[in-house]
Amino acid sequence: MCLVAFAYKSHPKYKLIMVANRDEFLDRPTAAANWWEEHPEILSGKDLKAGGSWMGINKYGKIAVLTNYRLPELNINSSNSRGEIVINFLKESLEAKIYSQQLVAEKFAGYNLIFGNVDELFYINNRKSSLQKIDNGIHLLSNAELDTPWFKTERIKGRFTEIIKSDKINSGDLFEMMKDTKKANFGELPNTGIGRIKEKLISSAFIKSPTYGTRSTTILKIGNSGQVTFIERSFDRLFKGRVTRKIDFDLDKKKPAN
Repeated sequence: MCLVAFAYKSHPKYKLIMVANRDEFLDRPTAAANWWEEHPEILSGKDLKAGGSWMGINKYGKIAVLTNYRLPELNINSSNSRGEIVINFLKESLEAKIYSQQLVAEKFAGYNLIFGNVDELFYINNRKSSLQKIDNGIHLLSNAELDTPWFKTERIKGRFTEIIKSDKINSGDLFEMMKDTKKANFGELPNTGIGRIKEKLISSAFIKSPTYGTRSTTILKIGNSGQVTFIERSFDRLFKGRVTRKIDFDLDKKKPAN
């Protein structure tokens, strides 16, 4: 996952409106979003190479969304897949604060994590390893700190802010927003250690290249009464919409979300 936009407790009908692009190598095998056979309480896509995920929710309302944190010093070799972070949180009963303490003790390549539930969301990365409670409002996350004003995050933030002013959130508008292929000028690029040509290539919200790009866009909406809509649109190697899967359910309130 390389770009996440979300409105947290800032819409009259929804506690959370989130939309995210997953950018990945085109040959990395992936399963479309569904309820997991081995963990039937978890709804997410699956990375078939390492077995983890980048974004998911469980039926009790726990949420986890992961992006890479792109800095040379965080580009470490680790046997741990970052996708484990999402699934381990969703399948365990640990609350976010306790889970964050476990993360600090483990070794992963650079990551950002948004996690918790709709009543209490948190952010952490392994550059600083300090837990941050997320304030109500509109937030953007790419491959740096939460709300870092990169070219792509600022372009999406403006459009996202307009979309959520509507009483009814149109999923088609969100999908169209995340297909923005406008790239930054060289003077607008961050310096994350991958070189200016590659920085420019992946500076757009929607990324296209022969070997790497946006594999899917996911929308997550959680209503004030616990109604959940999870929509995933995946793309083929030509970046045309291949599959759109929509799953609606009500949160199970019999068990605490954390």
